[in-house]
Amino acid sequence: VTYTELKGGLEGSYEVNINLAGTPDLDISLNLWPVLLKAEFKCKLFAGPTGKISFDGVGKFYGKLGDNTPTGCDACFYFNLKAEGFLRIGVKAGGAVKIYYWDPSLDDGLAFDASRKPDDAIELSAEASVGIGNTFSGTWAGIGNCKKPEPGVHGTINIGKAKANIKFKLQLGPISFEPNYEIPIWDGIEFKF
Repeated sequence: VTYTELKGGLEGSYEVNINLAGTPDLDISLNLWPVLLKAEFKCKLFAGPTGKISFDGVGKFYGKLGDNTPTGCDACFYFNLKAEGFLRIGVKAGGAVKIYYWDPSLDDGLAFDASRKPDDAIELSAEASVGIGNTFSGTWAGIGNCKKPEPGVHGTINIGKAKANIKFKLQLGPISFEPNYEIPIWDGIEFKF
């Protein structure tokens, strides 16, 4: 039997970083006509929570969209929910040079607008962190006559999952390279319901 699914949902994430220690941020500005260079250097030890959540609803009905021919199969509606929360500690370090070119159209006598996005940028930074937390993945099927997923609440809770994250960023003008790696340390304890 042909069936059609209609999906829609919400997804969000959060990240809070509390600086624990590190060197003071260093900001240097150098005017070398016809360019303005703004350099930033940072090195910090940080800790804080991070998390993600996604919620989507799926409507499934049998037959083709717009075809009202009875199929003998009922329609159903179900919800999927995924959430994770981690407490992490890590270090981040890096520097950037933002380049602003002289603009003769500015009438303030400075001819540089450093309040906007830079004309060019060079950046090299890295971040490494270790986190421990919980994850949840579940489905509730209760409206209609769902066969897959089966009616009711089903899911998996993982407690004590540990992972390491490594991020790099290299930007040379319009070219940007940002690899992110997630390395599992421990899978935690999993409960299914």
